Amino acid sequence: ENEKVEAKPIFEQKVPEQAPTAAPAEIGELTLAELQDASIWRGKDIIATERERYLPDAVFASLFGMDKEAFAKLPKWKRDNKKKEHGLF
Repeated sequence: ENEKVEAKPIFEQKVPEQAPTAAPAEIGELTLAELQDASIWRGKDIIATERERYLPDAVFASLFGMDKEAFAKLPKWKRDNKKKEHGLF
């Protein structure tokens, strides 16, 4: 008959990750200066909140002190603060 489904508290629910509309491979890597210049990255249809994904791995690691995978696991507010430090927010 009617089965009750136990709802999880909101803080325990997983938020589905959104797939970016433009994969870095399609556009290629850009320099930090290019990603800080809106006239350049906007012309390439790069999502403003994902500009750091287009940095070369070595540059990313030197700026953020971790690889892209570790960075993606940080809470959003921490990622945003780190991006602000480098003009990518």
